[in-house]
Amino acid sequence: MDENHEYKKRLWSQLTEAYAKEVYSRETQNVAANSTKKLGDRISIAQIVLTSVATVGFISTLLPSGYVAAIVATACSAVALALNLYSRGAKLSEESAAHVKASNDLWAFEQRLVSLLTDFEELDPGAICAKRDQLFDELDAVYRSAPRTNERQYEKAKKMLKENQAQSFTDGEIDSLLPENLRWKYKS
Repeated sequence: MDENHEYKKRLWSQLTEAYAKEVYSRETQNVAANSTKKLGDRISIAQIVLTSVATVGFISTLLPSGYVAAIVATACSAVALALNLYSRGAKLSEESAAHVKASNDLWAFEQRLVSLLTDFEELDPGAICAKRDQLFDELDAVYRSAPRTNERQYEKAKKMLKENQAQSFTDGEIDSLLPENLRWKYKS
């Protein structure tokens, strides 16, 4: 094998490894966005319930003693206040939106990388390197602005990717999703 072929093999290996890492990063950002949104939703519901219990006064009709009702209402009020303070500082909706943005930016990168892999055989190593460097600069910018994720989110993303096989399709499945006039007619 010639030197050019060996170099292209190494480039291919680098690009496909970057693709795999990016897929995991994108899915982890999706998991983080969903879990952050769910946490924010749960906190909002808890705030509503706790505030209602603390202020409506119907708790006093359910409990035999006014003293016990007052303690329950006070406890509910205190927990509701703590949740209010936490949710103000946590800014969960903004954090979820930042994870969604990072995931969307990673998706755009992924599609450009797939295009490079598609064109790979037609390009010379210099052109591949130039496109790779440009893509990796874009990826670096996405990673620098992306919010942090944690190990639990990564493990959940990993499990989801293993189960979904990264949104792969069976033969004919893509054609069945397309309108009749757009279905690929060439079969090898």
